[in-house]
Amino acid sequence: MVQLRAKELTWPEFLNLAAKVKKLCRKYGVPFIVNDRIDIALASNADGVHLGDSDTSVSVARKVLGKRSIIGRTVRSADEAVRAEYEGASYVSVGSIYPTKTKRVPKIVGPSGIGRVRQKVKIPVVAIGGIGLKNARTVIRSGADGIAVVSAIAHARNPFNAASKLRKLIK
Repeated sequence: MVQLRAKELTWPEFLNLAAKVKKLCRKYGVPFIVNDRIDIALASNADGVHLGDSDTSVSVARKVLGKRSIIGRTVRSADEAVRAEYEGASYVSVGSIYPTKTKRVPKIVGPSGIGRVRQKVKIPVVAIGGIGLKNARTVIRSGADGIAVVSAIAHARNPFNAASKLRKLIK
């Protein structure tokens, strides 16, 4: 899945980029979601949205985007994950698992946080934050169904190879 995060873009710029990314994702059969912005997800006909803890509720996003849309929520605890599942989240992202330079995070939950969430919800659990080739196996073994990465691919010498290695490691 590809998530488009573009905090600094204006609405028209974000929508234009979302349309281009969506088209590319469709070409390769990859689900496409938009970070934080239900309006951009709706306007670009994205497959869904990922919501942070300061965004609207999952239940509101579900009403706007419909039953078939993918709706994810970032959580930092099992209680938050249970609430997101109850409101209709398709999955939860737990994090930050490790320190990351991509985003300022208030709390590191570590691999044990994945296990606590996994025990409480039935929906997929995705680990996020500081994950790369060296620690992805630990994250999956801790109970994550998948991982979300930025730097592990974007800062790699060969992003395609990095993505391929991560995908094989998860399988």
